[in-house]
Amino acid sequence: MRNKVVSLALAKTERILAFCMGLLLMLNGTATAADGSWTGGGSDNLWTTSGNWNSVPGAGDNAIIDTTNNNPQVNMNVADAYANVYVGRNSLDEVVLTVQNGGVLNSGSVALWAAENLGSKARIELSGGTIAGRDVVIGRRGAGIVNVTGGTMIMSRNIVMGDGDGHGVSEFNISAGTVNVAGWTGAGRQSGGMNTINVTDAGYLETGHLSVGLDDGDGTLNISGNGHVKLDAVNSRLRVGEIGNGSTGAINMDGGTLEVDSYIALGYSAGAIGSMDMVAGEITVNAFVVGLNGDGDFNMTGGHIAL
Repeated sequence: MRNKVVSLALAKTERILAFCMGLLLMLNGTATAADGSWTGGGSDNLWTTSGNWNSVPGAGDNAIIDTTNNNPQVNMNVADAYANVYVGRNSLDEVVLTVQNGGVLNSGSVALWAAENLGSKARIELSGGTIAGRDVVIGRRGAGIVNVTGGTMIMSRNIVMGDGDGHGVSEFNISAGTVNVAGWTGAGRQSGGMNTINVTDAGYLETGHLSVGLDDGDGTLNISGNGHVKLDAVNSRLRVGEIGNGSTGAINMDGGTLEVDSYIALGYSAGAIGSMDMVAGEITVNAFVVGLNGDGDFNMTGGHIAL
């Protein structure tokens, strides 16, 4: 019976990964959308200044920021919902997009990309206001950083970190404000990249499901201070080291709170490695499995786990 349950779980995971791969292929297939590229040629660095664009993007268009000239700032509600927002699509210098108090940016129909292509560099700063949309891809084949120090990020589907043939390097730092992901958050897809989520201080991450290190990739989740990570989907799961021989995931907990509706599995898949070091903090979960099908390691020197 146990093997049957595991087989069903693995099949379900494979369907999720197939969906995510299909999603990324679809995200790249938006040729019907028009492009508006940031030039930074206006009198200020505001998103809404038309002189900063070669062609001002509208609803359903792609907004591309691929230059460090006059790095854009969003400080008011941008009414348009763009197909894609690309930050650092090809730039070898770090492109920075800032959303601050009063700012609302919506990539409603497809995705917000940070460092999409090989060698690109991008940073998104959310210090206030709102970033909303369907999906976020951080550091797909480049070096992408998202810093949330205030405000709210709301994604109706997924956040993917890495996923670029082993080239992706990404950081997702949440020290204040709220990040809400209705679907799945994946940290570290495919080998060669290093992908890290840091939830610290007063940061809050709420997601349906969470995978750390999957599909031969490397991922790390660090929770400290008053950082709070909550998996709120019915039967939500936190899988550390999932799918693929060589997937490596790690959790380091030095404070904060981790809530999971269903289970935590370290070393979920055969050939994968999942580890956790817990020094302080609170975990609430229904089941905690160390080494389900792969290699698991759990070290606890402090904190509390409620099963």
